[in-house]
Amino acid sequence: MRYNSYSRIAFMLLILSAFTIIGPSVGAQLSLPSISLCDYTIPETTYQDLGLTFSYLFYDDPNLSSEGDISKGSASGNYTYIYSNPDYSINLNSNANLSLSDSDLSYNAFGAGRYNFYPIVDNNLFLFGGLRVDFSDGFAEIAGVKATTGTGFGRFKNVTPMVKAVLIDQMLIERNAISRHLPEGTLQGIAQNIGAIGPETEIAAVVDDIVTMIERTGAVTVGGLGAIEVLRVRETVENSIDQRLCGWEIRAGAAYEILDPQAGVRDILLDAAARYAHPFTPYSQLLLEVDFASTFEVTENFTVKGLADYTYKVGENFDTMFQYSLLYQQGETEAFYHQNFNAKAEVQLNSNMSANANASLTLDSNYEEMAKEISIGLSYEIF
Repeated sequence: MRYNSYSRIAFMLLILSAFTIIGPSVGAQLSLPSISLCDYTIPETTYQDLGLTFSYLFYDDPNLSSEGDISKGSASGNYTYIYSNPDYSINLNSNANLSLSDSDLSYNAFGAGRYNFYPIVDNNLFLFGGLRVDFSDGFAEIAGVKATTGTGFGRFKNVTPMVKAVLIDQMLIERNAISRHLPEGTLQGIAQNIGAIGPETEIAAVVDDIVTMIERTGAVTVGGLGAIEVLRVRETVENSIDQRLCGWEIRAGAAYEILDPQAGVRDILLDAAARYAHPFTPYSQLLLEVDFASTFEVTENFTVKGLADYTYKVGENFDTMFQYSLLYQQGETEAFYHQNFNAKAEVQLNSNMSANANASLTLDSNYEEMAKEISIGLSYEIF
């Protein structure tokens, strides 16, 4: 039985590899300019991202009693919102995992909100205060709630305008409209123009400014910037793309348990966390988070939460996602842990149909062995 499970995992990995080989690699088609996507600064920035996945399996065994029937489903999701200006930032983030097999429900989730105050202009040192709520079927109480405060260093920013500037550069290279990559100063100027677009901004004026900046570089080939190229520039400026986040922060402080998840005494806790986000290319996004909280008896009562999320657009119609989440809680009498790894590949076959492959591994203190789920399917949108 275990051999068969591992064989299925190997088969799944082969399929993912095949998709990677067959799918046209967007990032491999063209070389990227030397500028970093994080080399973009604007006083005010907003970023938000929502990811949801669902799966359900029902099987009515015709040869056995109800013991052979299968009814199980799972769902996971994460949401991130960040608003930042020179004086303060608001950070909201959450992650949830739920699994239902027959009548057995397993879940873990958290939601957190935080306000960062930057007392020194043009400095990333901040003071913060926030609230965090945790849910898990392994908790004695329905939830754990704690208020936190402390200090930290770092800042996040939405660098999607720089991504669009790089995409414009790649489009012009591909169409031989420019003889070389645009200078860093030009790319930053394009990004600043895109990032300054508001509800009342005239897109035509922004496109004219971008075209003028490109022409001033002297990189435009003979007959390079024609009507088609200008139209493509406008499409890139206007089109909605996956937002890209860049930055990091570390913070430490104290927390108070408004509600202890293990139904114990509400303690004052030590609290520390680190977050990191980076888009290595216009087609990828890496997010890393780790959160640690404990009583003053650090080794006897503590909680560790971690999340690693990586998305990569392999081709124009081919997306991949890899996510790992961890929850480990050491209580006075027992420990609870939940780990989940999920890999997903989706290929858009046409405007209505897509093929997907998904593999999930879950290790939980409530399970006797690792849960392994693999699914391959087609989806079709009627409307």
